[in-house]
Amino acid sequence: MHAWALWAIHVLLSAGIVAGYTMYYEYLWRQRGLLAQIGLPVSNALLAAFCVLCGTVYPDSQRFYLNIAYFALVIALLDGHIGWRGYLVRGLSLLAFIGFLPVTPIANEIWPWIWIGLVIGLVVLWFIHKYVAYHLWATLGLGVYFWALFWNPQVTTADVITARVLITFLILVVEHHWLWGFEHRRRDQTKALKQVADHDRLTHALSYSRFRQDLAETMTQGGFNLVMFDLDYFKSINDEYGHPAGDRVLQHTAELVSKLCTSYQATLYRTGGEEFSIITDADVDVNDFARALWQQLRNHQFQLETHTLKLSASVGATVGAADEHTVLDVIRRADSNLYLSKRRGRDTVTIDGKTLTTAGTRELLNLFAYYTAPVVNLATGETAANVLAVLRFDQNQGQWIDSIGAGFDVPTMIQILQVNDSLLPQQPVLPVTAAQFIDPDAIQQLCAYNASRPADEQLVLSLSELPVFSDFRKASKQYHQAGIHVVLVIKNLQPYQNTRQVRQWIPYYDELEIDLDTLAPRFGEPGFAEKMQTWQQALTDAGKDLIVSGIANRNDVQTIRNLGIQFGRGKYFAEPTLPRM
Repeated sequence: MHAWALWAIHVLLSAGIVAGYTMYYEYLWRQRGLLAQIGLPVSNALLAAFCVLCGTVYPDSQRFYLNIAYFALVIALLDGHIGWRGYLVRGLSLLAFIGFLPVTPIANEIWPWIWIGLVIGLVVLWFIHKYVAYHLWATLGLGVYFWALFWNPQVTTADVITARVLITFLILVVEHHWLWGFEHRRRDQTKALKQVADHDRLTHALSYSRFRQDLAETMTQGGFNLVMFDLDYFKSINDEYGHPAGDRVLQHTAELVSKLCTSYQATLYRTGGEEFSIITDADVDVNDFARALWQQLRNHQFQLETHTLKLSASVGATVGAADEHTVLDVIRRADSNLYLSKRRGRDTVTIDGKTLTTAGTRELLNLFAYYTAPVVNLATGETAANVLAVLRFDQNQGQWIDSIGAGFDVPTMIQILQVNDSLLPQQPVLPVTAAQFIDPDAIQQLCAYNASRPADEQLVLSLSELPVFSDFRKASKQYHQAGIHVVLVIKNLQPYQNTRQVRQWIPYYDELEIDLDTLAPRFGEPGFAEKMQTWQQALTDAGKDLIVSGIANRNDVQTIRNLGIQFGRGKYFAEPTLPRM
């Protein structure tokens, strides 16, 4: 009974020592570098030497101490992170322990087979040691194999002692496997969490948190460059094709730019919705890199399921120095340059406040669309006229706008109409500002252009802002003499509250157009319907038409008819199909 109690104490003590040793081994392994390379095998040797010394001092417990020493030397071979040099040192330590410190003399005829078995075991284990450590039955089988080579020939007492030694050894193997597996799983979970935190899930580019971390570290190492870019009009892709298409564009963008970053030894991060950031070394020419980035994005064709898109990017960059104060200062500076690129028309590169000349080609990208807008008799549903509307894609707004006159002078607008003359059926509608409408040079140019057009395809001027009445009257007479029609577009009813004022303007325009959005807020006002009917009657008496634009559905048609208005146009009658940008 005494022997079993002593053995139980030995087992508990061995388990405690192995638990502490395993945690210490794990701590040294996490240190990496030279400390781990030297510390781990030295620790194994010191533990073995200590156990041998204890076994010499306390002969009755010699097997207890040597069991722990042998276990530590065998288990050290299962470290899957060591190279061949570390494995060789551990293997030689095990062989030295067995060769020079036997418990009892080994019979001469068994000795060669012991060494052969050890060498074979060590060679085989080298090829599988990375996998054995995390599989319990493989670890137990390995433990039994090496235990048999060392202990079985040396136990000369009763079989019960041999069993105790074997059971103790296997208990230690199981304990170590559980502790080592727990640490292994914890490391894997930590690594997985870090992977999630460091990478953007959609594009697999590095994340914003990793960007802040890497930028702070880069700032301590010397000079660097920080480049930010933003996909222009990305929101329109989500609106037009859906968010899955937008996600694919972001993924393709990350893949495309990652290849460029590899050639420049730069690092890509996704730092916003459609915004990416790149850190490069100081020896990278930031001008060349930013231009290459800008050119690569604008030349690439993004393939969606049924469409091919070409996009552009706004790029902002800054050159960092070793004496930068804070990460936030650098980010703000690069972001400010990105903002300048957007303010200057997008599709542009700005580096430390200087916008590169690449933006000049943007003027060639101004696109125009033409479509006929039928004016419909609301009572009969028949088309009373077809006028042509000219739209321009505004790159700053990222959308089609109703007026090509915004930002263009009259000669430019005439040139656009001349170039596209074959596309202009019936009456082209040309939006003009109040200043352009009354400008003598513009009047002369418009009248000359209209004289070159067929008699049944006369020009129509759309005027949405009013000049002084006397100037309007004078200019309108000149346009009418040249056969040009004038459409007065009302966007604000406030100046027309007096019916007498309305009648004063009627002789000098050909049609009055009011947008439905302008009328809608006034529908509930007392007497508003009667006032609109008065306007309609005054225009009818003068042979002029009142047209309501912006009609989108059947309810709008009925509402306008109830006001006594005869003509209307809008998307309800014909919605233009515009090019997808």
